[in-house]
Amino acid sequence: MVNMDIGAFLMQFGIYIGAIVVVGFFIFKMFVNVSSKTKIMKRSDLEKKKLIKSMELNKTKFFKELWHSSKFLGKIINYKRFVLNPASIEIQKSQESFAQKYRDFKETKDEKVLKELNALSKSIKDEFSKSVVIIVFKPKFIGKVLNPFKKEVIQIFDGLLIKEFDKKKLIIPADVFTDQFMGVFYDMTDPKFHLNIIHEKMYETDLDAMASVWFVKAQELSTFDPDKAHAMAMKEKELQIELARKRGKMTEI
Repeated sequence: MVNMDIGAFLMQFGIYIGAIVVVGFFIFKMFVNVSSKTKIMKRSDLEKKKLIKSMELNKTKFFKELWHSSKFLGKIINYKRFVLNPASIEIQKSQESFAQKYRDFKETKDEKVLKELNALSKSIKDEFSKSVVIIVFKPKFIGKVLNPFKKEVIQIFDGLLIKEFDKKKLIIPADVFTDQFMGVFYDMTDPKFHLNIIHEKMYETDLDAMASVWFVKAQELSTFDPDKAHAMAMKEKELQIELARKRGKMTEI
């Protein structure tokens, strides 16, 4: 009687184990099927990652913080300026002079120095009216605590930025608004101009991808074995004939 009870218990236990294994197998298959489905890749994420990667070597020792008026946006990681209308050495001297006069004004509050600052600022802005700055920065999380898992990109005209060299700040004026395309924020003063630059980066991505495809195709053609390809085609035909014969559909081949 005891042996029968043990046997029944073992049988019942075996059934339970088998059921668990079967259920586990189907859950595993479902997981594999779901994870193997093609994931939609956002083009904006790709372009943003490529732009951030291309900016890695562009460091700046002059600016560390990015602000929008009095609001802290984040820590500047990389900084690059496109001088679309190349500036002369005189402009570089004007910028250095502006930085010095700004320091003087901060100490003296001299109205005469302020007028000189305004004049220098206007000349520099005019010269760099079509120069664009691209900034990669770590955005803030709370207060001045940074988000370690995120990077943002902003593209803005150089002449719009207020530069506090002594505090290593770049300040976007309060009346400058932004939009976003392909993962890149840009100022709204000339959207078409900014979008042209972003589109150029997209064309570079497409050209690189196209070149890679043709390179792989060329490698395939260079290693193409006609005899092997013919043998594979004949084997495939034989399999089709055998399958059709078994299904009674020989006439369909």
